[in-house]
Amino acid sequence: MNQQPRTPASLNEILDVDFSWRRKELAIFKNLVPNQSNDIQKATIRAGIVLLYAHWEDFIKKTANTYYEFLSYQNHKIKDYQNNLVAILLKYELNNIIENKRNSKESELIEKIINQFDEIAHFPNKAPIKTSNLNYEVLEDVCALTQVDIERLELPKQVIQDLLEHRNTIAHGHYLRISFEDFQEIYKKIISVLFEFKSEVSNSASLKRYLKQP
Repeated sequence: MNQQPRTPASLNEILDVDFSWRRKELAIFKNLVPNQSNDIQKATIRAGIVLLYAHWEDFIKKTANTYYEFLSYQNHKIKDYQNNLVAILLKYELNNIIENKRNSKESELIEKIINQFDEIAHFPNKAPIKTSNLNYEVLEDVCALTQVDIERLELPKQVIQDLLEHRNTIAHGHYLRISFEDFQEIYKKIISVLFEFKSEVSNSASLKRYLKQP
């Protein structure tokens, strides 16, 4: 049975296990890239970029989804959550207000929303997280959802842009030559950011950053 992230400790354990196997696999592949410039180096670097991006996107997505699942187990009133989470909780009613043109109906829905603020939050089953083509702007949205200060990740936009553009070029079957030094730098930075993101998400849970501060 899969472990459920009901507590900060269980959330952290799940994230640690997921990060561990990814870091190990990426390290194995990185070590397959020869130091000397030859056809094998070129081919393994190209394959390594695709693999690195795959883990980059999937780990960020799964970490955010696991954190969102953690939130679903917390029993707090809607009004106690950070505003971006309140918006998710009330999205259905908010959309109805925006789309409905009848003033009488709008008043009814607004009253319903106000009354819900004192109720225990029940998060929608599906997390509002989309990480396809995970660029810096998408990462900003994910960080906002997980209460992570993106500045703490110390991730230059150019690194993400390079990884994404390299991956797209290679995945579409086009030739792209990437230097050994550039590959090493991108690899090192992405691994570091994945670790920092994992740690910050765990901190968000343990420090209850998802709640409004008194």
